[in-house]
Amino acid sequence: MAHELNQPLTAALSGTQTALRLLRDEPLAAPAQATVLQALELAAAQVRRAAQVLARLRRQLQPGAAPPQLAPVDLGALARRLGALLAPELARHAIALRIAGRAPPALADATAAEQILHNLLCNAMQALQRSDALRHIWLRLSATPTQACCAVRDNGPGVPAAAQTQLFAPFFSTREGGLGLGLPLCQSLALAMNGAVRFQSPAAGGAEFVLALPLAPTPPHTA
Repeated sequence: MAHELNQPLTAALSGTQTALRLLRDEPLAAPAQATVLQALELAAAQVRRAAQVLARLRRQLQPGAAPPQLAPVDLGALARRLGALLAPELARHAIALRIAGRAPPALADATAAEQILHNLLCNAMQALQRSDALRHIWLRLSATPTQACCAVRDNGPGVPAAAQTQLFAPFFSTREGGLGLGLPLCQSLALAMNGAVRFQSPAAGGAEFVLALPLAPTPPHTA
């Protein structure tokens, strides 16, 4: 819980601090006002996300907890929303994010799917901070006959071959100071939705993680 709440709460704090600094140091002219509004919207969205994570965890820990409620989820819309929320952090670290492709709706829990993609994006951002090259993250949507997929790829240092089989093991981390809980939790959330997260090592270097979820049933056509 502490691991998962750290990212949104840190982002919320960063956003509110930016807003306060602008309000204290600059007149509230039109450009500053737009920046303040963006920072506060980021903070509010991340706090709401933290509340949703807590609410879901509480439901799961209750005796006789029901399985997650699955409904059609647009992974592309989630990706674009996360791109907007993380835009200040991406800019601060000079990381370019590209979103491409399309996927039909997945049958998923929207909060859990967003949490998985958020984790994968943040992991990619952290990997790129160790890179001196031009920094890129590609978020690619696609589909198979049975699954909607969202791949998160970076051009960072990649994952050593010896570590690749342990990526989803609890408490294993390739990052100094890492808890090794993010990827196992992502996998648990995906499995609970009848999906999975898998790792791929691109030939061009870097790392790629793919979230694959079942396709939502197609509504019957009405005459």
